[in-house]
Parts: sequence; structure tokens; C-alpha cells
Amino acid sequence: MNNKIKIIAGILAAALLISAVAVVSSLAKTKPRVPRLINGTTEAWEEEMPETTDTPETEYDAEYVSFAQKLAGQMNDEENWFISPHSIYTALLMAANGAGGETKAQLLKALGVKDIKWANEYAAIFREKVKTNDKITLETADSLWLNTDAMNGIEFSDGFKKLCAEIFDAAVEEVTAADAVAKVNAWVSEKTHGRIKNLISDNGFDAALVDTIYLKADWEKEFDKSNTYKQVFHSKNGDDKEIDFMHQTETFEYAESGDARIAVLPYVGGAVSMMLILGEYEGDVEKLISEAEYSDTLLYLALPKISSESSFNLNEVMEKLGAADCFNPSKADFTPMVTAGNMYIEKILHKANVDVDEKGTEAAAATAIVLRTTAFIEPDPTEPTEFICDKPFTYLIRDNETGEILFIGRYNNAE
Repeated sequence: MNNKIKIIAGILAAALLISAVAVVSSLAKTKPRVPRLINGTTEAWEEEMPETTDTPETEYDAEYVSFAQKLAGQMNDEENWFISPHSIYTALLMAANGAGGETKAQLLKALGVKDIKWANEYAAIFREKVKTNDKITLETADSLWLNTDAMNGIEFSDGFKKLCAEIFDAAVEEVTAADAVAKVNAWVSEKTHGRIKNLISDNGFDAALVDTIYLKADWEKEFDKSNTYKQVFHSKNGDDKEIDFMHQTETFEYAESGDARIAVLPYVGGAVSMMLILGEYEGDVEKLISEAEYSDTLLYLALPKISSESSFNLNEVMEKLGAADCFNPSKADFTPMVTAGNMYIEKILHKANVDVDEKGTEAAAATAIVLRTTAFIEPDPTEPTEFICDKPFTYLIRDNETGEILFIGRYNNAE
């Protein structure tokens, strides 16, 4: 994969976590207590966390940014793709909380997590912060699934269930071999408002950890449909094609850094935005985002209408990130997760889709961890700066308060 393109995709993943400081700084002040899973049981609530410079604002930001960037860097830059790093991260964090030994160490390393207490704390805070209001709909959900026919009396341990309930608001759903796949897929479809279907297929599962995220938001500055017309998109694969472009001339936050140009399109209420990045950038992503000088700039914006969906088995990606033992029946250690025996991850499934039009954006994603038991020049202020997305670009959707990257995608080829 072209390293420049990797960086561009990663920019979006990284950029949106940096602003998590605003939320997590409050954590250091309140110092909430977080349960910890030890030998299948949760300890009593821990003592208040001591004052330290290693707060979530310094630890979690860098950790999540690194994971999202590495994840985006594994995507195929020859194709369009769209994922939710948040959904993938959350599902894997649930799994890490139920792992032990080297399996847990590898999962945490792949996630970039140095201290799982901080990661759990932030996950709980984010769940409380994500609330649907009259401005936007932003929903997340988590669940634990147990196939009673396959587990032969083995259950999730009390400690794991309690921790997942406290941190992720995840309840246990018991199913049989006959209805396991149908019930999980129905739950996922419901939580994503019908956008994600048939997440799990094939031969079902013995147990599963599932996360979903759904967003529906209108632009703060909508595009006029009368200004939507055909325009050529210069595809990465050379297949230039005329597709529908939305157009408007409005003031947006804008920045330039080297060859990279950034535009920020807020949704109604300002809590969530889409960030568009044109051009290539070689170097540190955090540096690009943090050092870019944004200003309100009159832009002539041309953006394709987007309808994109992606489906992945993330096993190979996670192995490349250093988490291999979790897939090996003879090496995986998920004994803290269950009351007896052991588990291993058969596959990590992820689906995501997005529609971007004149009114706004609707997007959804779901992740299932399937488990088995084991034996620049300053522009003239009077003229709009052109921001024409007629060549490959990266786009992401973030929560502006927490900095969380909710979705990230790459538009390489006209569809």
C-alpha cells in the first residue's frame, strides 16, 4: 500500500481523537472507580485513582489515535472503504477484559492500551456522553451472546458479565443453535435502524461479543439540491466518471499544511462534524492536525454524494497488529471470560455503511467477535477558496466533544 495514502487515511482516524482532552480532563477531576476483572470475578470498586499526569487525556488520546491510524493503514487504498474504529475498538476492548495472560497482553498492545483501567473508564464515559437529542441521532449498543447448545452448560463468568454491564451496558442474550444467527442479526439490524444486515452468517457461534453504532445527522449548512449536478471524479483506478456532485459556497473551518488541505463540515448543533482532507501528507498525523491553523474561510465546496459500504473479516489485520494468540485454539486464553473451559476467537466481523447527501449523513457499523470453545498562499478573502473533491479523498465523522472517531472512509473510485 502506498505509504502516502496510508497516512491520509490515518489522518482522519487520528485527527478526531486529539480533541478528546475536553471530556477526559473531567475524569481526572472526578476520579470515578472502575471494576477490574481478576480470575473471573470483579474486585470491589477500586480506591479512587490518584492524581497523576497519566490521565486519560494524555494516555487514551494517544492510544486510540494510534490504533485508529494503524487500522486505517491496513485498508486497501485501491478501493473505497468505510469503517468505524470506535465499534472495532469497543468490541476488542470487551474481549480484552475477558482475556488473560499473553492473549490479553497482545490484544492490549494491538489496541495501544497501556492501562486497561483508563480504557474502561473512557468507554464508560463515552457511553454516557453519547445521547440522542433533537439535533442528531447518535446511538451505540453492546451485547454478549451465548449459544446454550454449543456451550454445554458453560456460561460467561459473573465477573465478566458485571464488568461488561458496568462499562459497556452490555446484557447477556442466550440463544440456541437453531436461532443464534437470526437473533443476533435481528438485534444488530434493530440497533442500526435496519442499515446493517446479516452481520453473522455461516455456521453461527458458540459465544459472541457485539457492538453497534448508528448516526443520523443533518448538515448545519445543507446543500441546495438544485446545485447538485454531474461532474467528473478522477478515480484512483483511472476510470474517470461523471457522478453527482453537491455544491455550495459557504464559510467553513479550513486549514492548509503542506500539500494537505482540510475542511470541517459541522452537523446541526455542532457536536459532530465531518472532516474532509484533500492532498497527500508525509509525517506525523497528530502533528498535522494539531499544528494546522484553522480559520473560518469562504469555500466553494464540491462534494460527491456518497453511498458506500464495506465488510471485513479482521483476523489478518489483528494478527498484523500483533494479536495472534487469540485466534489459536491451543494458545488463546479467555478463561476469565467463562465459568469453565476456554475460548478462542474464530473471526472478527465488521460491517459499515454510509450515505451522504444534500441534507446530511446517515451511517452505521457493527462488529462481532465470534468465539468458539476449545479442547500555503493566503487566499483573497473576497473570493471563495475552491475545495473540489473530484479526486480520491478521505472522510471521517467525529464527536466534537470527545474527539472520538465514529466513522472513517476513503473514496477512491467513482461509483
